[in-house]
Amino acid sequence: MGVACARRIGSGAKLVLAEIDGSKLKAVTQSLAYEGYDVTAVEMDVSDAAALLTSRSVLRHSARFQAWCGRIFTEPGQR
Repeated sequence: MGVACARRIGSGAKLVLAEIDGSKLKAVTQSLAYEGYDVTAVEMDVSDAAALLTSRSVLRHSARFQAWCGRIFTEPGQR
């Protein structure tokens, strides 16, 4: 579901994907980039407050982004 949301809201926007599973994140990031999306990947656990603070500093140093998609592989009901 998260990948579908990324495709829907990321069209024409700078998109940031956040996911704890680095291999899945890399695959989706490459796929979206191949499709023409302007996408940045951040490997992290978005349920971890310290990780969110770290990603905030990463995002401050990158270009302005319009969409953020976290936990792109989480199924409904999963934490």
